[in-house]
Amino acid sequence: EAHSPDNVVVYVPSKKTLFGGCMIKPKSLGWLKHANVMTWEQSAKNLLRFEVTHVVPGHGKWGDRSLLEKTVEVAKRAAAQPGIMKTDFHLVR
Repeated sequence: EAHSPDNVVVYVPSKKTLFGGCMIKPKSLGWLKHANVMTWEQSAKNLLRFEVTHVVPGHGKWGDRSLLEKTVEVAKRAAAQPGIMKTDFHLVR
């Protein structure tokens, strides 16, 4: 659970490609109305176990594994922010 309770992620092992949808947010978490900020970091960390060369986010440019690593860091910072709640609308930079 991250951007929404029903995040869908698709991993294609033969292509080492992960389609991460809106869970992949290397710059900011964006709209959080249906998000679970407190579990987002761990959800993103779970994706690091896959052998990934290409990561395709729901928005923005595709990239490499660093998009996953950056998402983990952004989610970690967001969860540590005082006052941030599961249903807050908040941009994290």
